[in-house]
Amino acid sequence: MKSGFSRGSATSLQATAGSIGIIIPPSIPLILMGYIGDISISDLFMGGILPGILIGLALMLVSYFTARIQKHTVSHAPFSFRRLGREFWNAMPALLAVVFVLGGIMGGFVTATEAGIIAVVYSLLVSLLIYRDMGIKDLGPILVDTGKITGIVVIVIGAATPFAWLLTVEHAPAAIAESLFALTENRYIITLFMLAIMIAIGTFLDLTPAMFILVPILMPISVGQLGMDPVHFGVMVVAALGIGQSTPPVGVTLFVACSVGKIPIHEVVRPMFPFLGAMIAVLIAVAFIPPVTLWLPQVLPDLIERVASLL
Repeated sequence: MKSGFSRGSATSLQATAGSIGIIIPPSIPLILMGYIGDISISDLFMGGILPGILIGLALMLVSYFTARIQKHTVSHAPFSFRRLGREFWNAMPALLAVVFVLGGIMGGFVTATEAGIIAVVYSLLVSLLIYRDMGIKDLGPILVDTGKITGIVVIVIGAATPFAWLLTVEHAPAAIAESLFALTENRYIITLFMLAIMIAIGTFLDLTPAMFILVPILMPISVGQLGMDPVHFGVMVVAALGIGQSTPPVGVTLFVACSVGKIPIHEVVRPMFPFLGAMIAVLIAVAFIPPVTLWLPQVLPDLIERVASLL
């Protein structure tokens, strides 16, 4: 905002950029996606890296052109490698958590559950001993909040599991697939229709119930009828729901960003459209260009094995 961005534009960027966190690993929604769809979590993690980077680049591009069009103040501070190195070194303890999680899962040393435990313990030690931004007295409220959030998720899972079973028994996915193919047999139109459904559902529902509702219905259509790879489908679902989370009028991320930015939602809607448009463009590329998602899961495991063999 100091460089000229309006509060609405800055809040829009924060709301849409928040969706990147659920795509780039380590990501709880990707772990949940692996559980619901019986998909390899390590493959989902690797598959989410490039789409997350592309979304980040798209948002940077929109921010750049917004700044040029609105003629924002340009910083004349010289670039400093020393400052870059200092900031990178300060962030190193936090960044190592990602290395431990991804390296452990992709290298086959730990499961996703074990990696989550390692990440929690490591993050706690880093916060207490290195950054010192929390103390022992803060652990009580944190554990209480964690218990509340976990309880909500468990209740949702408990309600959604029989719902998924009911859909299967009643052959709902097959009936929906027949209805879709009765309208058109064009796989691209069907895929676009499913993306629109995911974004719409993601706007009104939180990620967890949305995935438990949509995956049992759409996965048989995408994987079984359209021949989509399960990892490709999983990343596409999480990305689409993430976009829905920041879509007006009732996206959850949008509400959080407006609360932090202290701005009413109606002032954010108009600046939000360029950012949403950029994210949707990347989502369409992810949906229709499978290598964007599948290239790293195919290449990275062999690369890790070769590096491990050299060590």
